[in-house]
Amino acid sequence: MASAVSAALAVWLVPGIAAQAVPAQQAPPTQQTTAQQPAPPPQPRTDVKLVVECVLDEHDNCSTTATIKLRHELTLRVSNLAEWTAQHNSPWDLILYLNGQPFPGLHPISIDSQKNELTFRLKRTSETAATWNDLMTRQNNWKLKGILQEVQPSVGLTAGTASQTKATCELVFLSWVWVLVCFGFALCTLVALLVLSRRTALLRNGADGPFSLARTQMAIWTWLIINSYFALYVMTWDPGVDIPVSVLGLLGISTGTSLAAGLVDQASGGTQGPASKGFWKDITGGDSISLHRMQLIAWTVVLVFVFVVQVVTKLTIPDFNPTLLGLLGLSAGTYVGFKFPENQKSSMVQTFTNPQPPTTPPPSPTIPTAPPGPRV
Repeated sequence: MASAVSAALAVWLVPGIAAQAVPAQQAPPTQQTTAQQPAPPPQPRTDVKLVVECVLDEHDNCSTTATIKLRHELTLRVSNLAEWTAQHNSPWDLILYLNGQPFPGLHPISIDSQKNELTFRLKRTSETAATWNDLMTRQNNWKLKGILQEVQPSVGLTAGTASQTKATCELVFLSWVWVLVCFGFALCTLVALLVLSRRTALLRNGADGPFSLARTQMAIWTWLIINSYFALYVMTWDPGVDIPVSVLGLLGISTGTSLAAGLVDQASGGTQGPASKGFWKDITGGDSISLHRMQLIAWTVVLVFVFVVQVVTKLTIPDFNPTLLGLLGLSAGTYVGFKFPENQKSSMVQTFTNPQPPTTPPPSPTIPTAPPGPRV
């Protein structure tokens, strides 16, 4: 009986076990459904160090006395450039360094991998303006050859450091020929301004009137801005010389002061005032120096000094902060406001100095009388 039960269980279980085993043995291999991932790009390596060997002259020869000018090309021979590029580095990402200072955005314009040469164009942009200013003020730029500086060019990445360099060259900002041209232009315009101020009413209130402080201030700033623009233009030969907005405000203050002073003179009767007593006495208030006039003169002299020093040393037009412009504008407004009592005082002095002769009424007309008639 027991053997019969065991035989029945074996008959019942064996087909199920066999049915489960067969699919597992005959199951086809699963196909890969995920796409193969691309290999990551090779990372740049810095095992090879770049070394700037020399600066090339116009004959493509290494030179230790090369002279480079702004807006011109600077070609450097860099050793290990081909090996550095072979390590998945791009030479187009390099920027120029001068005396260890980076010039952002100043990338090569030409690359010769066979000769290991990089060519840069020296130009002043909004990105490099601060670096140019710092480079120009670190040393005395006035030499016998002109306005120049000896620099050590090198290359490097934007966020990195400058490479080793053995090269030196002279960077000329302005040759002596153009320095003399700029001085000659400034002298000619100054002489023309002085001659016109003496022979015409360019700086006067009327043909024979006194010299005007407001017109003098406007003439000074106009002369300075014109000559500064001319000097910076011949240095870079770029008409887009950076003129800060504050300089426009400075010229606007002087022009507005002259216009407001003229309107005050018209409102006070349109008189040109007393005769001129000389340039200094006219702009300071006559025999008694006026405080508000001296205030305007002092601020004008200070800002003119800062303007000239900035142009000569940094070779750029200064950008005055709003506080300085506000101080100059406040002094100009005070000067215009005090012109009302000045003009009234001047009119009173003229009245007492040159009194009008008394006018006599015209004689009354006589009525002719008829001759007497004959007596009766």
